[in-house]
Amino acid sequence: MNPIGLTSLLIAGCAVCAAGTSDIPPEQMRAIYEEVKTPHKYGIVIPAPAGKKVDCPTVFRHGDRWYMVYVQLENEPQGYTTQLAVSDDLLHWQAKGTILARSEGDAWDKANAAGGIALVDPQWGGGGTLDTHEGRYWMSYLGGAKPGYETPPLSIGMASTLDPTSPAGWERLPVPVLRAADTDARPFETGTLFKSFVFRDAAATLGAPFVMYYNARPPRGDETIGVAVSQDLRTWRRYGADPVIVNPRPADLKHGVISGDPQIVRMSDLWVMFYFGAFWKPKAFDTFAASRDLVHWTRWDGPHLIEPSEPWDDEFAHKPWLLKHNGVVYHFYCAVGKQGRAIALATSRPMKEAGPPGPAPAGEPDPDYTRIITGRADKIVKTLEITDADKKTRVRDIIVQQYRDLNAIHTRRDKEIEAARTATDKESGEAQAKTIRERADSCVKELHQNYLAKLSAELTAEQVDQVKDGMTYGILPVTYRAYLAQAPELTEAQRQQIMAYLVEARELAMDGGTSEEKHAWFRKYKGKINNYLSAQGYKLE
Repeated sequence: MNPIGLTSLLIAGCAVCAAGTSDIPPEQMRAIYEEVKTPHKYGIVIPAPAGKKVDCPTVFRHGDRWYMVYVQLENEPQGYTTQLAVSDDLLHWQAKGTILARSEGDAWDKANAAGGIALVDPQWGGGGTLDTHEGRYWMSYLGGAKPGYETPPLSIGMASTLDPTSPAGWERLPVPVLRAADTDARPFETGTLFKSFVFRDAAATLGAPFVMYYNARPPRGDETIGVAVSQDLRTWRRYGADPVIVNPRPADLKHGVISGDPQIVRMSDLWVMFYFGAFWKPKAFDTFAASRDLVHWTRWDGPHLIEPSEPWDDEFAHKPWLLKHNGVVYHFYCAVGKQGRAIALATSRPMKEAGPPGPAPAGEPDPDYTRIITGRADKIVKTLEITDADKKTRVRDIIVQQYRDLNAIHTRRDKEIEAARTATDKESGEAQAKTIRERADSCVKELHQNYLAKLSAELTAEQVDQVKDGMTYGILPVTYRAYLAQAPELTEAQRQQIMAYLVEARELAMDGGTSEEKHAWFRKYKGKINNYLSAQGYKLE
């Protein structure tokens, strides 16, 4: 069920950001909280190397594996670098090394280069895959020339690569894209800039396809969150005169407060921002806000999404990255406690006991399977007559990922059913098999909805239908024409009913794991059509 449509008897209050007004009702804010809350703390997934600290996780999927871009605080001299880790199941991670080191000589980022991956699919429950621009993958990063822990001034830069899974190959733009010293810098960002999040808004809600949220502060002021937009990821224009997220400093507090490290996702018709707060309430914690227009945000004022509670995060539990995969919410965050500053994970289900549900394929992607599904996707995309090369690649990648995800769910389903039938008696095995199928069907249904949402963000409704036909061998139009040829005297109402049955069959057939499964759905619905026409007095051969 879509969380945005839920209501709750437990209604928490919400405060409207000082930067503007918003009309997100309390029951929708509560529904978002219920959807994303992660009460089960799994523990540290990336510990800090000896004498160092790790921070700021950003997670994406590429091929059949998950990757995390995160930052590491180095010594001699002190400052940030950007690191990469890989996982097959979102629980167990292996560090792959530095992907963005500090520059040499007199470069503006010679002391700090703290990156976060950009252009992650913002659809909540989507694939977590990356978009490209100009055929490259991108990150934004915090950089500075002065050694030390976040010594100002810090600026925001951009870098790109042809392969986001490799530690090598990242190329930086030569100068920062945003600086505190820029002539158009707003009062709230004249001291230093911090963590940024860049995503593609296909609707260009703010007048440009690329949007950046970032936290910044003036000298001796509070950290708040502002917005900038871009047409090309290279030149950025600040949007609006004020920050969009402000949390006031308590009257008796002598130092600044923080609202920072934003991450944006799309839930139904709402934008949701995950971010961390510090000191305007005790310690540091993760929370969220919601918006309809990316400018006016309603801040959640209920329970924190994550807060200190365990030995490994008893000081701070903050800096969020949330994703939903196969029905489970994963909340990565920076944990500061008895094990130093590390990256930890909380989930919506107790993963230690249950293990990750849904597909979690191990190892590198099968090159033969990759070639096959990429070929299928290329054939489908060719029929769409897309002239924009980047869009063509994005659509192709969306289709390829859908094939991968469906195959993973079906493979895991079949293996679990086989194991259940082998390990128990026939009656118990069939009961377990039923449960396994239902769980897999639920995963497929959610995957289907998110897949169509991603396609609709790139294509017209007619083109989306072409993709559906391509994934189902064009059976719908062929079958429909055959019925019209057999019974040309069909009324308009009868034709519409036949088409409705075939459209429903196509939606189900799209998710079939094999050619036989896809054809089986159409055979079932052809039976329904024939029964319908028989009741209407037609005798079809």
